[in-house]
Amino acid sequence: MLITILIAIGIFLSGCWKENNSTFERIQRRIILFGIDGATWDVIDPLLAEGKLPNMAKLIESGTRANLKTLTPTHSPRIWTSILTGVLPEIHGIESFVVKVPGTEYSTLPSSNMRKAKALWNILSEFGYSVGIVGWWASFPAEEVNGFIISDHANYIRKDIFKDLLNLTDKGMSQKEEKEVYPPELYQELSNSIRISTKMKPDLVNRFAKLPADKFDELERQQSYSIENKLSILKFGLLNDMSFIESGFFAIQKYNPDFTAFYLSGLDAIEHHFWKYMEPEKFNMAIPEEEIRLYDNVIKKYYMYMDEILGKLISLYSDDKTTMVVISDHGFEANPHHGTKGPHEVGYSGYHENSPDGIFVISGMDIEKKGKLINPTVLDIMPTLLALMGLPVGKDMPGKVLKNAINKSFFESHPVEKIPSYSSGWEHSSTPIESENVKTLKEKLKALGYIN
Repeated sequence: MLITILIAIGIFLSGCWKENNSTFERIQRRIILFGIDGATWDVIDPLLAEGKLPNMAKLIESGTRANLKTLTPTHSPRIWTSILTGVLPEIHGIESFVVKVPGTEYSTLPSSNMRKAKALWNILSEFGYSVGIVGWWASFPAEEVNGFIISDHANYIRKDIFKDLLNLTDKGMSQKEEKEVYPPELYQELSNSIRISTKMKPDLVNRFAKLPADKFDELERQQSYSIENKLSILKFGLLNDMSFIESGFFAIQKYNPDFTAFYLSGLDAIEHHFWKYMEPEKFNMAIPEEEIRLYDNVIKKYYMYMDEILGKLISLYSDDKTTMVVISDHGFEANPHHGTKGPHEVGYSGYHENSPDGIFVISGMDIEKKGKLINPTVLDIMPTLLALMGLPVGKDMPGKVLKNAINKSFFESHPVEKIPSYSSGWEHSSTPIESENVKTLKEKLKALGYIN
């Protein structure tokens, strides 16, 4: 019922805007936004030169690429929420991995009801476009949209990372939560991928590291995500992505949305823990040669896996009315403090504390080949996507439409228009959807180095 009301309001709003802006029309286009947490050109470019990322290479050849400036601090919830609201974290309200629970001393993860600005999936739904959202940060509880949302909680691997490691008593960490998925009836169809098997096949693991029998057995014995065990990181980082990949691909084929936002986080975890094996020469510490031999290509192989998923996403839309966008929230680099003792000691061998640039690639319908972009930022993604869908840009969005990446002929028939804001009167709550043991969750985030 609510989505019907929202769409009706959107039609009314679009009619009002059209009345004063005769250029408005619904664009016959599909956009796929593929978000890869932590992807960096420093790893991608050598792999492109070796011909190991064929799908990324095709997009770059036919479209435009650039570095993508990020925000600081480089915490995933705040940046990914900024990407699809177009506003700064202090405006949209999702500012960190944790938020205070009003009236208590505790903190918990941010939830979608706390967002103070409309996300692109809300706006597009209101204007009659269909949407599909997979795994996006702070998308739980899943909102009613014209399409589907597989929220960041619709993944038992992700939830087990918290439940098993922290001994959480929150029932939501071990069973279905209300509004993990929208529409509700989709949940049952996704049940096997939401609760994916943790049994690993040797040929799958060998894609990333050719483990001897004893190491494979050690990997199989890992029952939870542990920052103390690199095989646990590999296993659960991969399974976390695989769960969203299976459920996301099923839903995309079922609903065939006009706009898809598909987010995967496994690469970020892999880079944090395996960077020292890829570039051992950058660390002032003894790294066992045996470990280097086993794990030196794990990160590179994970990029190749992401390229494979990219290719499958592209194959779902074989017509010429598709625009493909690939982004990361920030880049990655070797952490020179890893393994040292002192005030700047950081546990990860790969990090992004210095805010290295992320990646931006756009290709397909109406996209310029090798367009020249000047310092694009994560805040430019939302205005650009709105413009490509023929919708106005909010004046409260500090980013810009990346016009040099888009054919001039498109803007001749679809000039960029402005409205004051999409989020005036947007209802939200200051109270997060919380776990029962929020104090333990905060301690976990401290252990990971995300909060002090």
